[in-house]
Amino acid sequence: MKVYAIGQGTWNDVPGVYIFCVLTPTGWRPIYIGQCDSFRDRLTTNHHKWPCIAGHGATHVHAMVVNGGEVVRRGIEADLLEVYNTPCNDQLN
Repeated sequence: MKVYAIGQGTWNDVPGVYIFCVLTPTGWRPIYIGQCDSFRDRLTTNHHKWPCIAGHGATHVHAMVVNGGEVVRRGIEADLLEVYNTPCNDQLN
């Protein structure tokens, strides 16, 4: 994954998995995990979870291009959600 500051640069029209995070003194804290068909279309301040993401102080996006299709992206997203209790994802526990 590559790390980008929120609001800097432009996103390419490629599929992948992303994590909105905040850097704390002890390391990265994930705020929201998602997957998309296009970073360009998804990673904007119009994201449906943006109020929660911003409210939890997200400063960066970790993004990884995944060309294996939606099933592969959703699998990666599910694996990450199993590990991290992100405050802005709707977890089914």
